[in-house]
Amino acid sequence: MDLNNQVVVVTGGASGIGRALCEKFAAAGARVAVADLNLQPATQVAEQINGIAVAANVGLEEDIQALVGLCRRIPSKVNIIQYNPIDGSSMKQGNQTVIDAYIAALTKARISVTYRRSRGVDIDAACGQLANKIDVK
Repeated sequence: MDLNNQVVVVTGGASGIGRALCEKFAAAGARVAVADLNLQPATQVAEQINGIAVAANVGLEEDIQALVGLCRRIPSKVNIIQYNPIDGSSMKQGNQTVIDAYIAALTKARISVTYRRSRGVDIDAACGQLANKIDVK
């Protein structure tokens, strides 16, 4: 994957799957904006990958508009990938109302957006991660 001269914004980029995505995109040559609720850990990740940190809560209209503004300043195509919660993980699926508001704001600003809806719940597939369900007796 060659992402040279591309900009990638990862919400939830300070930890977990988001952090792994930031690292992967940076390794592929992208300039990465690490967007997260918590600016301090986002800054730490951004410093490690030579990216930028952005404080963002896509549950807040003000922060949605800030991310839309960022996407307006650079050529953007936004991919929203829904996370499937899996057993044993503290991570939760995004609130559908929040996702819909983000999509509406991007669409209103004429920014291309693709929403990759959840699939694979029955097999514990979370954003490309697979885990076997086992019964412990």
